Amino acid sequence: MFSDADGDSLTTTAASSNETVATVSVSSDYSTLTVTAEARGTATLTVTCQRRQRRHGVGRVRGDGEGSVHRRGGL
Repeated sequence: MFSDADGDSLTTTAASSNETVATVSVSSDYSTLTVTAEARGTATLTVTCQRRQRRHGVGRVRGDGEGSVHRRGGL
């Protein structure tokens, strides 16, 4: 998902504002982001990538309950 220009190691996390609507997870090697729809509704998914305690990139996606995903932020 993310890479560092200097080759430094990165840590990526993901969270859902409403896990009854959608869950999100990052694979252990940080290569895959999985979003699972649980129910109709709205949830904000936040993906954060950090290097040495600094935020490298933050983005948010919003699903509209109809299968569409809208990207916002710095991803």
